Amino acid sequence: NTLSVLVVDARTGTPLEGVTVTTSDDSPLCSSPTTAQGTCTPAAALPTGSLTIKAAKTGFVTTRTTVAITSEASTHAVIAMHPSTAILDVRVRDAQTGEPLSGVTVSYAGSSGTHCNGTHPDTNANGLCEITGLSSGVLSLTFSKTHYASMTAVVTMEPGQRHSVDIHLHPRGSLAITVSPAATADTTFTIVGTALSCVIADGRSECTIEHIPTGTWILEADSTYSDRTISIAKGSNSVSIS
Repeated sequence: NTLSVLVVDARTGTPLEGVTVTTSDDSPLCSSPTTAQGTCTPAAALPTGSLTIKAAKTGFVTTRTTVAITSEASTHAVIAMHPSTAILDVRVRDAQTGEPLSGVTVSYAGSSGTHCNGTHPDTNANGLCEITGLSSGVLSLTFSKTHYASMTAVVTMEPGQRHSVDIHLHPRGSLAITVSPAATADTTFTIVGTALSCVIADGRSECTIEHIPTGTWILEADSTYSDRTISIAKGSNSVSIS
């Protein structure tokens, strides 16, 4: 009526070292934590009957299992422990081209965890970001990159699980407007169909409209300047008006 215990990571199947194995009432079962092979053996023979075993290790959900100890054969117990934290895989692409976006800053609130890929807050050359060590609950993420519209996403994290999110950021452009000669009164320029605008003050000659979706737009002025069609590409754009 001997018992051998093997403890493994439920996600990978690899042995877990340093697991404290006790009975359900926290009485020591093994004389020391599990070895590098994930095993431990009780120092003394056990009485026959039902036995509940508890395995505990930092970073993992405490796990219980019940085994039957008999007088006729040895009993082998395999305990699979789930990590108490979660992993999030992020992929970010350009919404127009579908190409991966590197250098996207991924920030989050509502959970502890690492930066992207463990070292920094930005996606890598393949547009990927792995965040580990996340606690369970609702995770609010923000994705931002120069010349793209920022985006937020909410993910519910479950302990011991690997989640994924696929993000598509829409490119944006800016428009630097120059008038000649200088304006003789405050003049507002507006991208028709949006709330995007800028004002050239009296005596000035420049203003810039930011965060314009790429594409073809009508630029409208509230003074003597004529409306005109403009094409906005990702990044910096300019137009001169006389």
